[in-house]
Amino acid sequence: MIAFFWCLLAPVWVADDAPPADLTAYFAEIRANHPAYLAAEQRRLAALAAVPTARALPDPKLSVGFFVEEVQTRVGPQKQRVGVRQGLPWPGKRTLAAAAASADADALAAQREQVARELERRFKQAYAEFYYLGRGIAITAEHLALLQELERVVTDRYETSAAHYNDLIRIQVEIEKLSDRLQQQQDAAQPVRATLNTLLGRPVDGAFALPQALPAGDLPADLAPSDSRRLIQTHNPELHALAAMQQAGRERLALADKQRLPDFNVGLDWINTGEAVMPNVHGSGVDPVMLSVGVNLPVWGKKNRAAVARARHQVEAIERQQVDVVSRREAELQRALFRHRDAARKMALFGERLVPKARESLEVITSDFQTGAGSYLDLVQAERDLLEFLLAFHEAEQLRYVALADIEFILGDNTAAMTAKE
Repeated sequence: MIAFFWCLLAPVWVADDAPPADLTAYFAEIRANHPAYLAAEQRRLAALAAVPTARALPDPKLSVGFFVEEVQTRVGPQKQRVGVRQGLPWPGKRTLAAAAASADADALAAQREQVARELERRFKQAYAEFYYLGRGIAITAEHLALLQELERVVTDRYETSAAHYNDLIRIQVEIEKLSDRLQQQQDAAQPVRATLNTLLGRPVDGAFALPQALPAGDLPADLAPSDSRRLIQTHNPELHALAAMQQAGRERLALADKQRLPDFNVGLDWINTGEAVMPNVHGSGVDPVMLSVGVNLPVWGKKNRAAVARARHQVEAIERQQVDVVSRREAELQRALFRHRDAARKMALFGERLVPKARESLEVITSDFQTGAGSYLDLVQAERDLLEFLLAFHEAEQLRYVALADIEFILGDNTAAMTAKE
């Protein structure tokens, strides 16, 4: 009996021997297929396409005029007029507009990366939950098989009057409870599998094998607040997007300030002229060509000052938003670090102390049961304790990885946490 119990329970504890999972291929699949990421990429490309537009000169204007009544001149009647005008913004305006458009594209590139990181974090969380459910299903199924074997033993003893009917009933109740838990775990795995497939852009009902291990990764023993702020400011895509938006705002502020300076335009007009009525007139029928230069008059100072004030307020708003993001992310990081430490502590508690003691207790009680000194209830209780401790260990393992995923998301780099101490 001891050998049976040990062989049945041991496999659920050697899951850590499985090689760490590698999610890199899944992340590439997310970036290739998820519509939210693809939409963010299209927004970036649209903003990038706006840069040449901002740098280009205004479209030239062509005008055609017909004299309702021909204008009679000494050299002949004027019939039609064709003119073309080209606007020329004040030097530097087009450069500033292009720089602002380029900064907008940089901001959208950082926002695209933020979308990718958020999707990756959600995938890690779902993957960790799927792993925990898989471990739970395996552990519960093996413990259920143990109880069913015990039920057969007690049934045989009951038939020979070596066991009480009440003992058999209690074991059967425990089997029903464990069967219900197993069914609940199996049912819970279905929506998590659907979530993983959706994040990967796969069919919702597609296959996804239960993970045998979580990815490797841990934090340094000490992550100082100065390190966390530096890492957030350096790696967080949200701050990268705000920095690009701030740069775009500064370019637009400089551009708004230049709107008080005039723009120019040059023009060329051609007038179709017929032959003079009188013969031998010098210049008869020659079409005159006129070159013109114009300038707009930015005399509405109130409008220009309002545009400058608007651009300045937008820049200041982004600066305040940057401070808010850093503060919030630092607070979130501290909470995630606490959850990571707490989960690691629980893993050590269950994995290094409680589970080995529960195994030892089950072995002793099983030995006593074989000699007739132990009761069925003690055996069931010892088995229940080991089940709960194993599940608690894997739950802590899941929670630690979820906290790590949050930390990596906040720091903005999957490897940032590993290199915090430079």
